[in-house]
Parts: sequence; structure tokens; C-alpha cells
Amino acid sequence: MRFRVLGSMRVWDGVTWSPIQAAQQRAVLAILLIEAGQVVSTDRLIDEIWGEQPPSTALATVHGYVFRLRKLLSDTERDLLVTRGRGYQLVIAADDLDVRTFEAVTERGRRSLASGDLESADAELTEGLALWRGLPYADVPACPTVAAESTRLNQTRLSVLEDLLGAQIELGRHAEVVDEVAGLARENPLRERLWAHLMLALHRCGRRAEALDAYKNARRMLVDELGIEPDLPLRELHSAILTEDPRLVPPPRRPRVSSSAPAVPAQLPADVSGFTGRADYLGQLNDLLPSERPAKVVIAGTAGVGKTALAVHWGHRVRNHFPDGQLYANLCGYAPGTPLEPAETLGRFLRALGVPATQIPSDVDEAAALYRSLLSERKLLVLLDNASSPAQVRPLVPNSPGCLVLVTSRDRLDGLVALDGAVRLNLGVLAAVEAQGLLALLMGRQRVVASEPVATRLAELCGHLPLALRIAAANVMGQRGMTIADYVDLLSQGGRLAALQVDGDPEATVRAAFDLSYASLPVPSRHLFRLLGLIPGPQFTVEVAATLAQLPVAEAQKLLTSLVAAHLVEEPDRGRYGLHDLLSEYAAAQAGQAETEDERRAATERLYDHYQVTAVAAADRMYPYVLRLPAAQNPAESPFADADDAAAWLDAERANLVAVVTHAAVHGSPTVAWRLADTLRGYLYLRMHILEWRTIAEAGLAAAKADEDLSGQAAAHTGLATLHWVQGKHPEAIDEFTSALRLARQVGWAAGESAALGNLGNLHWALGRLDQAVAHYRDALARHEEMGMPASQATALGNLGLAYFGQGKLDLAEKHYTLALNLHRKVESPSGEARTLTYLGEVYRAQGRLDESVAALEEALTKIRSIGDRNSEGDTLRALAGTYRETGRHTHGFDLAATAVDLARVNSDRRLESGALATRASLHHRMGQYSLAVDGYQGALRIAHLVGNEYLQTEALIGLAAAQLRTGQAGPGNRNIEMALATARRNGYELLATFAESVQREATLVASAKD
Repeated sequence: MRFRVLGSMRVWDGVTWSPIQAAQQRAVLAILLIEAGQVVSTDRLIDEIWGEQPPSTALATVHGYVFRLRKLLSDTERDLLVTRGRGYQLVIAADDLDVRTFEAVTERGRRSLASGDLESADAELTEGLALWRGLPYADVPACPTVAAESTRLNQTRLSVLEDLLGAQIELGRHAEVVDEVAGLARENPLRERLWAHLMLALHRCGRRAEALDAYKNARRMLVDELGIEPDLPLRELHSAILTEDPRLVPPPRRPRVSSSAPAVPAQLPADVSGFTGRADYLGQLNDLLPSERPAKVVIAGTAGVGKTALAVHWGHRVRNHFPDGQLYANLCGYAPGTPLEPAETLGRFLRALGVPATQIPSDVDEAAALYRSLLSERKLLVLLDNASSPAQVRPLVPNSPGCLVLVTSRDRLDGLVALDGAVRLNLGVLAAVEAQGLLALLMGRQRVVASEPVATRLAELCGHLPLALRIAAANVMGQRGMTIADYVDLLSQGGRLAALQVDGDPEATVRAAFDLSYASLPVPSRHLFRLLGLIPGPQFTVEVAATLAQLPVAEAQKLLTSLVAAHLVEEPDRGRYGLHDLLSEYAAAQAGQAETEDERRAATERLYDHYQVTAVAAADRMYPYVLRLPAAQNPAESPFADADDAAAWLDAERANLVAVVTHAAVHGSPTVAWRLADTLRGYLYLRMHILEWRTIAEAGLAAAKADEDLSGQAAAHTGLATLHWVQGKHPEAIDEFTSALRLARQVGWAAGESAALGNLGNLHWALGRLDQAVAHYRDALARHEEMGMPASQATALGNLGLAYFGQGKLDLAEKHYTLALNLHRKVESPSGEARTLTYLGEVYRAQGRLDESVAALEEALTKIRSIGDRNSEGDTLRALAGTYRETGRHTHGFDLAATAVDLARVNSDRRLESGALATRASLHHRMGQYSLAVDGYQGALRIAHLVGNEYLQTEALIGLAAAQLRTGQAGPGNRNIEMALATARRNGYELLATFAESVQREATLVASAKD
């Protein structure tokens, strides 16, 4: 076999099964596999991948994919992928593709079933289904052919599964399969054959009432969903169960092996009721079925994550691969009492294999040797559950290539992986959709669907942990009158660990599962684990852990590694750690019991100090030019080499920093909250993280008021004002800056006062009040000069240039921009330099100096991208698109304008969105696409109205009028141009007034020509 598609796509490269990295390349191969032996044209491949709007490079891209596929599929004996005219043909053998093998094997199984050979049918259908590792073509991008084939294969698999279950029920194995059939019937409620299997299996298990109830459920579903009664076979089966027809008596159970075979243990626990999800993990386990050598698999994960459930469920699915039976032992590695010793486990296994108790050696090594000898030519599945160490496992590992050892543990068992060649699967919590599916199986699909938002919240409160979900479902179903919403309210009140337990069952509790893992830790690991529960953010670094516990970093790293191995701490990314939220709550509870209040407060203060000092160091590197209050603490030595290094730390720690600000504001450390909020304002502005910015700004203002600190309030008002401004909420921004100005003057914060003046000037500019803007800018510039603040002077000069540009005073604008650019370079402000280059580029374009405009704007774009200033990138793209428009590079300009629109929307920058839409519309106009230009200008105008920016409104109105006149809408066009011209003259927008006059003259000439 060379290709696997029954799951994620894999290709055999001669050594191992490998994925194909490029998503669209996977799509090309998938289509060729589906149409294997047929010629697939390049046009069809392009249409499948890109639909109606393929890129101009589509043909070359497909050729490139095929070229790389040929290299991957190279074969010394034959060409698998050949060119045929304007298309390609994949030539593969019948056994090269797992789909064909699946279809061939299951067809044999169905023939055996039709002939009455149930044993052969059981083996062959099971063999075919074992090829499935997940959903077909799971990692292939959606396209029509793949979607249709996936649907077909899923239906085929379900049909085969129905055949197999029917055969197994007739073989007398109804008790083994009844839970699996019940789950499938709930998942596929309109398939009558599954309901028939379930009814018959339940009846033969002596559960006649449940069988009749299953019929009621099936009938209700069919009537409610399709408006039809069940078909005759299902009705007849119902009648037969009602009358206890003797033909339904179960046949004698037919064993899987002949009576002459050695002892065949069947020790697997019953399959898990309501098992769902985990398709990827099941597929990975299927890939590890033994062939030339014995396989050892470790399923590792935290308490309650479902390790045993996965192992047992998979064991039942593949039991036909192990005709010599299954051995099972709970090694009690994480259970009250003493873990099971290898000698005791070996004794149990040897007795199950037919060795008389008197002949079992007392020496562990001798017993292990006998055990390996007995299994040397046999195919068994050995499930070792709840192991605590490699030493518990090693004597129980056979050498037979037909055997597979499956180990579950809360520890990673690195020794088994490193020394014994075991493969480890790290089992995480359920995905959101899987968690919902489990609740639906446990509580009933209709109940969960009817309360879907609340059920989603229940899954979140359970942390998608299977144990917690099962306990929650048991509590909801076990208490009369309890609704999902009631239980969600109970969990939401706090104390989730206390609520997630089943009364009367000391083992059915999440806390008990965690207690066993916690109790197994050494004392230093327990201490660190408890303190980690005090961290408010979702992730942390080893430096944070060291700070909390007052440990050297190397010692903290050692302890963290042990906690990760015990699956009490996760390491989602290298060097970054986190706790599942229920474990975090558990750790905090342990800290509350084991640490004094003073110890907890001291650890939290150390955490706050770490983030404050490090954030100040990052701000000094990444945006030293952004106004901030003087820091309470400065780092003795910066931990960051440069601005990129600082930005990387801020990006990684963003969620934690937000959590620290909000936590400090609520839990009695307001000074920490408003100081850290002030430190982070420049970062949030540069990255345009709007939601986090709002959270931090509001928390900072509340904290400063609680602290009664006027400087902190002034800084917080500045942060909120800037946020309102970038979102186009100009009146709110003016109110906030006015408050900041008043408070800054009150406390003598000169830098804050001048910044507020400059920003008020910006807002007046946006509202079309250019004279007021110039006045504020001049006042701000004077204050900056008095205080000797060159970076702030540069900003004020740039703002003045902006106002002069709006007034059409291009020489003055150029002069002030040039002065600003020199100062930004002097103070080494790459962001300020890039923004000023953007402004200069627009002045050059207005002066007709197009080459200089392109050079300035391209230099600005390079600098902006190098520092990750997403806020300025869109504005520069918009400006560069406008210059490309004037140079005739319309297509390139259009792409840049479209990207600027996308960036504006991502960043929630309505001002930029309006300007970028207008620029894109102007390019439609230049390309003769006047109707599209009208639509674009109308969108720009609508947003400009929303944000209250008169300059943008006037600019969009002029463009709209010009496009309307081109489409023959003379009435609206003339009215709009008159309105725009009046606004431009009233506000002193000389450039826009000149543009409007030219459009008006053109309209007059067109009207005269028609007359």
C-alpha cells in the first residue's frame, strides 16, 4: 500500500508514512486518487481548488504541485503520475490505496455473510474497518470531488459496520457489541438497521424493556424528522419482541478460535458506554498495529482525561487482530494503596494463559521468561492500565511480533520511550465538538440540542475533561427536576471541584482523581505546583515559576519537567507552560490550605513585580518614544537585546499581561494595575489588539480611581482616548483627552499635557476643524520645545504638516514633515520615521513628484513591516496604492488597497477602512469599472459618516460624484459635487476643493456636449 486516505492523507516514502505539507497539494493528490486511472484536466484541478476566482498563477501553481508529487511518488519500476494532453493520470495498482483494499476486503466479507459463513464475515469485515484511522481525507481542503467522495466513504463504512454488527450478534456476541450499537444508533438516528441491531442485542441480553423503548425512540425520531413510520422489518422485529418470538432466542456463543487452541484470555473490561470522538488518536493507534516487531504504546495524560476509556475502546475495536486473546491488569500506579508489583501481575497473566499455579516461578525474572516464551508465537493485546513507572511495565512486555502492549499512565514514562522503543500518545482534553458529542450521548441528543448554548457552557466549565463531563451528566440526569442550566449556574458560582462529584461514590469525583496525582509528587514539586495556582494568566515561563517559588531558574526548570511528566502541567509550546483550568483551581485550593495568607500574598507580589519590571524593559526597547508615566521600578539590566526581542516577549505574554492587570485591579493591587496598563498602551496601539486594549484601559482607569492617583487617572484617560480615536469615536476621544489634559495640568505632568494637546489637535483635524487643529498643534509643539523633548517635537511637527496638507499648503506640509523626519531619525524612532515617510510620500504625490513618492512610501512600508506596526501598515499601503494609481500601475495598486481594507477591518480601524475603500474605488474608476467605483465610494462615505470624519466624507463624496457622472447619474452626481465643494471651502480643504472643482468642470463639459 502506498496511499492512505481513510483518515489524514499519508504517503509511503519507502521508509515511513509521511504527510504532504502543502494543503492544496494534498487536494491535487486527493482528486487524482479519487479519479485514479482517469485523466484529470488542469482546468478541472484549478476549478476544484480555487473555484470561480482562481489567481493568475493558478496554472503554474498546479504544475508545481504535480512536479513535487512526481518526485515524492518516484518509482523505479513505473511512472505513477503521467501527463496526458492537458491533464494528468495517476496509475496505481489495486492494493496501492487503502480505500481499494477496504472495498475489496469488505466485499469478500459481504459475500461470506451472504453465504452464511459468519466467522469469515466477522474477520473480513473487521479487517476492512481496521484500515480506518479517522474521517476520510481528513486533512484535505474542501473541494467538490473530495467532499462527495468523503460522504460516499462515510456512508459505505457505516453500512459495513452494520453488516459486521449483525454478524456478531448472530454469532452470539450481543453482550459485547450492545453498547457500541447503542452509541451508533444515537449518532445516526435515521438508520433503521442500527435500531434493529440494538433492539435484537438488548433483547438477547435480557433487556426486553429497553429493546421496546429503543423501538419507541426510533419511531419517534422517524416520525418527527421524516414524517414516516418505520419500515416493515423494524415493525416485525418489534412485534416479535412483544410476543417473545422463540426465533429471537440467542444462538450459542461461537468462540473465535478452535477448541484445540491454547487458553485464550479475554480480560478486556467492558467497552466504555458513550465513547465518542478521539478519531485522530484511534487512527494513530491503528497505524501502530504490530507487524514485524512487537509494539509498545504509552497513552499518557492527566487524571480524568480518558486514557483507559480510549485504550479499552480501541482494544475492543481491534480484538480480531489478536486471535490469541487480551490480557489486562490495573497496575494501581495512581490509586490508594500499594501499586501492583510485576511479580503479582505476571502470576495473574500466567494463570490466565493456562499455567497451573503450582508451576508459576516465584522469581520475577524466571516468571517473565516463562511469560515471554508462552507468547513467543502468539498474537495478544496486553493492556497495562494505570502504570506509575517503567519498572512496573518492563517485565510484562512480550517479544512476539504479533503482540502489542498498551500502557496508560499519568506519567510520560520517558524511560520506556527512550530505552524500550515505546511510542507515546499524549492524550489531551476533548475538542469542543467532541465534548458536546459526549454530553449528547450521556444526556440525550434532543436534550442537549434544545439547550445548546447552555450545554456548550457546561462543557467549558468542565474544561472538556471527560471525567468531569461524565460526572456533570450523571448529576444532571440523577436529580429530578435538575436542568442543564441549573447545573451550569451551580458550577458558575465557584467551587467547581466540589460540585463535580457524584454523591455516595468517593471515586466519582474530579478532586479525588487529582488528589492521587498530587499525593505522588515529591515535596518540592508539590510546593511549586500549589504556587502555580496563583498565576492569573493562561500560560507561564520557567522564569515566572522561579520567581513565584524563589528558586534558581535551573531548579525551577527541573521541577517543571517533573510536573509535565506527571501531566499536572502542560507544555503547549516549547518553554511555555500552563495548567488545565480545573487543575489550576485545584492547585489554588491546595495553596489555600498549605500556604499562609502572607506567603500567598508575597508570592503574588513577586509575580506582579516580575511582569512590571519586564514590561517596562520591553517598552523601553520597542516603543521608547511613546508617552508613559515614569516607571516605579526600572530593570537593572534589560533582558531584551533589541526591539524585536522585546516585541516577541510582549506577543507571547499578551494574554498573561491582560490577566495580571485585571487580577491586580480586582484583588487589592490597584497601583500595579494602572501602572502596567500605562506601560502596555504603546504596545497595544502598535499591534492594534483592540479587545485587550479596551480591557486593560478600563481596568487601569478603575484602578487609578480606586488608588486616588491623579497621574494614573490622566494616563488611563489618555489610553481610553487613543482607543476611541483609532476606532473613529471622535466625540468620546475628545472627552477623554480633555479629562487627561485637565488632570495632567493639575498634577504638573507636562509631557501628558502636551500629548493631550497634540491629540486634541488630531481630533479637530479629523472633524474638519483645521484652524483649531493647527492651534492645538502649535501649543503642543511649544510645550515639547520648552521641555526639550525631541521625540514629542517630531510628533507635533508631523501633526502640523498633516494640517497644512489638508489646507492645501503643500510647501509648509513638506517643510514640517522633513523637520519631523530628521528628529525621528535622531531619536531613533523607526515607527515615527515610517509614518512621516508615508506623509511625505503623499505630499510628493500631490506635487506630482511620483518617483519620489514611490521611493518614500516603499521605504516606509519596509520599516513598518520590520517593526510589526500593523496600525501604520494599512495607511502606508493605502497611500502607496494611490501613488501607483497615478503611475498607471492600477492592478498592483488595487491589490495594495484591498490589503489595506483587510488590515483596517482586522484592526477595527474605521478611519483607515474609509480611506482605503475610497482609494480602492478610485482604482476601479481609473480602470473604467464605474459601477464598482460607485459601490466602493458609497461604502467609504458610510463609514466616514459613522466615525464623524469630515475630511474623509468630503473626499469620498467627490469620488462618488465623479463615478456617478460616469455612469450617467447626472442628478445625484451634481448634487454630491456641489455638497462636497461647499464642505471643502467651508473647512479650508484646498486640495479637495480643487479636486471638486475639476470634477464639476468635467460635469459641465459633458452636459454641454450632450446639449
